Amino acid sequence: MIQIRDVHKRYGNRDVLRGIDADVAAGEVIAIIGPSGGGKSTLLRCLNYLAPCDHGSIEIAGFTLRPGLDPAAPMMRELRAAVGMVFQDLHLFPHLSVLDNITVAPRVVHKRPAAQARREAQDLLARLGLGDRADSYPSQLSGGQKQRVAIARALAQKPRVLLFDEPTSALDPALRNDVLEVMRLLARDGMTMLIVTHDIALSTVLADRIWTVEEGALTETVPQAQTPSRCAI
Repeated sequence: MIQIRDVHKRYGNRDVLRGIDADVAAGEVIAIIGPSGGGKSTLLRCLNYLAPCDHGSIEIAGFTLRPGLDPAAPMMRELRAAVGMVFQDLHLFPHLSVLDNITVAPRVVHKRPAAQARREAQDLLARLGLGDRADSYPSQLSGGQKQRVAIARALAQKPRVLLFDEPTSALDPALRNDVLEVMRLLARDGMTMLIVTHDIALSTVLADRIWTVEEGALTETVPQAQTPSRCAI
């Protein structure tokens, strides 16, 4: 599903990633941890070319990423549909309802009929426990509800891989558990996920493997708490 080969990334005079090599199988959940500034989020952004690598290559969801690709090429839309990302800041459109936030990309980018996009969005909302929030606006939602809307928006593009950047960092414990339950269900459904996080509990109970990224280098461990069926959160 994912092959990362000798990936380097530099910002100015600073080497942020220094020769990353890694593989991810379909259906795996990878937690990416490490100190702030160590390269975690940069690695995540390289995986859907929001931050093009300077050297090396990435094979992901059938796409080959290497330095020098045109970030505005039509292929990038296809890449970012196949490799969805849930941002730390969420980036929900404040002037659109929950339903419209979820359907805008399927309708405008992927040209799905409006009725189909709405039906699929309503199914996603019901699945994520937000069936009664379709007509609400982001300002009317809790932090955990916003996070689940952002996940639904990514899922609406039918990705093969989901990338998460600190999905629980701004949530209180109750809301955090709601979001983790959604992610656990996605994992059980076989979604391939890479999750940048400082949440050690998330890493140990949800991830199949943990990558530690520090000073641009990657090391790997397997959570001691992990079981084939994944622990309850």
